[in-house]
Amino acid sequence: MNLPFCKLCESLEATENSIPMTQKVKGVELTIKIDRSWCEKCQSDPQKLKKALSTLFNNAYREKEGLISTESIRSLRKSLGLNQRDFARLLGLGEITVARYESGFIPSKANSLRMQHLSTLDQVKNYYNDTKEQISERGQAKIENYIQTFVSIENGNREYDAERFFSLTRFFVEAAQKDQVPLYQTKLNKWMFYADFLAFKRYKQSITGSRYVRLSYGPVPNRYDYKYDINPYIKPIEEDGKIIYQLNESTFEEIMSPKEKDIAFKVYHLLKPMRSSEISEISHQEDAWVKTKPGDYVSYLHAKNLLID
Repeated sequence: MNLPFCKLCESLEATENSIPMTQKVKGVELTIKIDRSWCEKCQSDPQKLKKALSTLFNNAYREKEGLISTESIRSLRKSLGLNQRDFARLLGLGEITVARYESGFIPSKANSLRMQHLSTLDQVKNYYNDTKEQISERGQAKIENYIQTFVSIENGNREYDAERFFSLTRFFVEAAQKDQVPLYQTKLNKWMFYADFLAFKRYKQSITGSRYVRLSYGPVPNRYDYKYDINPYIKPIEEDGKIIYQLNESTFEEIMSPKEKDIAFKVYHLLKPMRSSEISEISHQEDAWVKTKPGDYVSYLHAKNLLID
């Protein structure tokens, strides 16, 4: 690699602070800007500078092609608590391949995607189910502990309980019907979210154990449409082309605790006067939405800074 920093610096205007450099990586021509102060290192250790520049261009290539970064690979492996051998076996890759990637080699698109998948719990489970027999006992214990911890965070320290979800939903539908408040799907989704997350914030446990997903209009219960459809206590009614929910006459036994009902009452009375659009605007300011990628499950840890209390 040619490093004509000093010559370039001499020809630059005094006001310019960076030097453009162009190089091809895997056939792709890339131009990046190098801090002008780097020219001071040209004479001291050119080999070290050459390696640093190679890293910068490789990182630029990864970003352009949507490939996982070296730092993210290490971070994923360490978050799982795995050594390189077990991490490689989990992914169905060779240990030498993982070591090369962590030292800076650019992964193929297919292998990059496999590693990026590990950011979601479901994919960790899928890979683990396929490769468990190849992973050491220590590695298995680490992965199973990770899965259990992840589940606790995603479910609010409670296994999902359909009857509890149905009960909380029924509470909101009954309250809205009594006050003659039309309860549309969007509003019900937000009430459920705030009730579960407020319960977790106060008592370190959600009411229903439901997972929530970050969608464009805010956090919503995972598979909410299916959960509402099979709920024996409510029924959908079409009104002006929109779905609202009303009570369905059926035998009901209350299973929520008094403190859980208090949470539900608080959420209902705080949000009842608001339109669906207003509640959505508030939910878009929550960490649960701001700090979660579209389509990902929402961590209950974001309840810490919940805007309502």
